[in-house]
Amino acid sequence: MKPPAHFLYALKEQSVKFFAGLAQAMVIFALLGILILVVGKGLEFFWPKSIQLVNYESNTAASQQLFGYVSSERLQTGHEGRIWLNQDSWQRPRNQTQVLLNPKFISSIEEPENLARIDLNDGRFLLAQPIFLNIIGEHLQLEQLPQALNIVTDLQEQYANINEGDMVSINTAIASLRAKGVSEDSAAMQTLLERYQSNRKELSEIEKVLAQYNIVVMDAASEMQTLPLQEVRQVFYPNGMGFFRKLGVMSSNLLLFLTEDTRDANQSGGVFPAIFGTVLMVLLMAVIVSPLGIMAAIYLTEYAPNNAVVSLIRLAVSNLAAVPSVVYGVFGLGFFVYQMGGSIDELFYADTLPNPTFGTPGLLWASLTMALLTLPVVIVATEEGLRRVPESLRYSSYALGATRYETIRRIVLPVASSSLLTGIILAVARAAGEVAPMLMVGAVRYAPVLPLDGEFPYLHLERQFMHLGVLIYDGAFHGQSTQQGAGMMFATCLLLLLVVLILNFIAIMVRNRLQTRYGY
Repeated sequence: MKPPAHFLYALKEQSVKFFAGLAQAMVIFALLGILILVVGKGLEFFWPKSIQLVNYESNTAASQQLFGYVSSERLQTGHEGRIWLNQDSWQRPRNQTQVLLNPKFISSIEEPENLARIDLNDGRFLLAQPIFLNIIGEHLQLEQLPQALNIVTDLQEQYANINEGDMVSINTAIASLRAKGVSEDSAAMQTLLERYQSNRKELSEIEKVLAQYNIVVMDAASEMQTLPLQEVRQVFYPNGMGFFRKLGVMSSNLLLFLTEDTRDANQSGGVFPAIFGTVLMVLLMAVIVSPLGIMAAIYLTEYAPNNAVVSLIRLAVSNLAAVPSVVYGVFGLGFFVYQMGGSIDELFYADTLPNPTFGTPGLLWASLTMALLTLPVVIVATEEGLRRVPESLRYSSYALGATRYETIRRIVLPVASSSLLTGIILAVARAAGEVAPMLMVGAVRYAPVLPLDGEFPYLHLERQFMHLGVLIYDGAFHGQSTQQGAGMMFATCLLLLLVVLILNFIAIMVRNRLQTRYGY
């Protein structure tokens, strides 16, 4: 006897609902797992971890003390487990900062409160026991370390102001006079040379003073080491800190991460150049793609006839959204960089050839490439919003004597503004996370100068720049040799993830607010 048809239909419907819900749950759990991993690893980079003192005794070597961070991860080698010890990077090659230890040879693991982590200006760090300060030939107590660091910081700022300020202007003026053929004995040249010598003397005096500010520490081998304070960025004792003090250090590390330059081959430091380059690139991209995408959508929706050609154009726009981003990168490199950039160099920068100015990857070509990549997003989102505007509003406007242009400007666009802004924000979010095309048309793993500075014309569209996505890519493939490099990658990934989430949240909020305002 066969079951009734309505029973089979109900069973089929319930099965579809079950498997659809199961698939949705799996996707949500996968996304939550990725989010938890990135957040956990990213925040771990900023948290001041306790320093371990490991007393290690093996059959092949004498007993020794090691300073480092003991990892909880064990590697199975045969039938013996091994644990990682992450040591400091001071006076040690990057590929030797991690050592494998056999647990059966570890006699004890301690966490003395007098062990300190000393972060250096070049991105390296030292784990040691500070002993005393050696300042201008006197031995001072460690309690005066904050004051000494403040004095050194002031001297370094004074040195930088002279070296990067007045000295640069003097060298520029001297080069300009020499290019004009001015004699070395002229009054103007002699004045500049006197200022140059005076500044060099002042810089030399500052260097001598800085060389007299040192800290003496004892390393794991119980040897005394002298470290210049001008190389030290911060000193803290994580083993003696409570939760709230560690939270304060974490906040300080987070602030430095957002405001400092990258150091030690992108293994440490901050990501400010990458944030600046990403923001500047997406702003230029938004300026380019917004009017083009909105005008194209207005034409396709309001003016273009409903025929096969327009349908083909809409199909092409939809297909462009599915093209791999690396294809846009290749197109940008071949057309924008080599063709347009090469032509610009031949027309306006012929005196600098064969050294290219615009005929090389840079900020302008990256912005144009990303504008081309995100153009379908803006067009589709804008078209969707324009189609949702009721025809009755248009006819009412025409009945009151308004032209088509006035109707679009005063009626259609305000009502569809939520979709317009949503498309732009989603385009910005996608551009912020792209990597493949960025590597081809302007983004680099390290840029010595920013595209925006105080030198005319201030915005240098031909310069290369740093990008958050490229920084993550570099950390994933070149920064895994140390725990610090891996932590830097996860921290940058967390920052980019937050940027994309915030942009999408803003898009949702703007869309809901404008839909509530206009009722569509």
